[in-house]
Amino acid sequence: MSESMQPRLWLFTAQGCARCKIVRSFMEKKQLSFQEIDFREKEGQTFRRFYKENRAQVFRGEKGVEFPILFDGKVVRQGVGPILAGLQAGDALNRNITQSRLSAGWLSGIDLSGLPAASGEDLLAILFWMKAQGLKVEIRSNGSAPKVLEQIRDKGLGHRLILEIPGPPALLEAMEQAGLNEADLSQSLGLAPGFPEYRLVTIIRPVRRIIDGEKAFDCLTPEEIRETARFIESATQSKTHPYFLLPWEGPQTPETGPLTGPAMFKYRTAARRYQVKTEIGKPAA
Repeated sequence: MSESMQPRLWLFTAQGCARCKIVRSFMEKKQLSFQEIDFREKEGQTFRRFYKENRAQVFRGEKGVEFPILFDGKVVRQGVGPILAGLQAGDALNRNITQSRLSAGWLSGIDLSGLPAASGEDLLAILFWMKAQGLKVEIRSNGSAPKVLEQIRDKGLGHRLILEIPGPPALLEAMEQAGLNEADLSQSLGLAPGFPEYRLVTIIRPVRRIIDGEKAFDCLTPEEIRETARFIESATQSKTHPYFLLPWEGPQTPETGPLTGPAMFKYRTAARRYQVKTEIGKPAA
């Protein structure tokens, strides 16, 4: 877009888009100066020019370009979560608030894993706004930031929690779970049943080990999944959590997979000794 066409903020919207209204009202509340462009109205040529020049930064879903889109002349932010995060906290929450993959009144893309300590209040402010607009929010976490998770639970800011348990506490360092410790993970587990909906998840991911004196990676073993399930029982005093096991979908090596269905059954059997509702596969939304 040319220099003369760039106000401080451009908000590209679609007629009848409820999420566009949420962003617009947030910007008005903050008394931000912006120009709204409906991509199908007479200003549509402005959007087409923007899209042509910034195509690489614009996400397209199955139904085409998703709105709203905010543009400051350099950076494109798309979707309710990323736009509110940028307006509230700049780039500080880029890794924690991403594009939502849910619809019909739900919002996902909120992840507490690795949340910067200084960003907790900004994230809570965004969640307060989402709740006020009637959105149900799915929260994800690897067990870090339990104090923020507790506030989310107590204030009713999250409707569904997906809590990943990386593995048994003794392996957290080997699994490169930076900033995560047993105490935080245990506290987060204790908070999970306080959400209207929750699921516990473990991905059968690679672990850094020393094999024959050499550094190597191989997947969690069924015995280690059994220890993970036992840790969940110990932290919560319950054997009946909705617990799901997923195969690793990252880069594969001969040592890490892929895990087939029959191999996953061994993990489920091992886990069910301590979590009797263990299932294989992604939890249903």
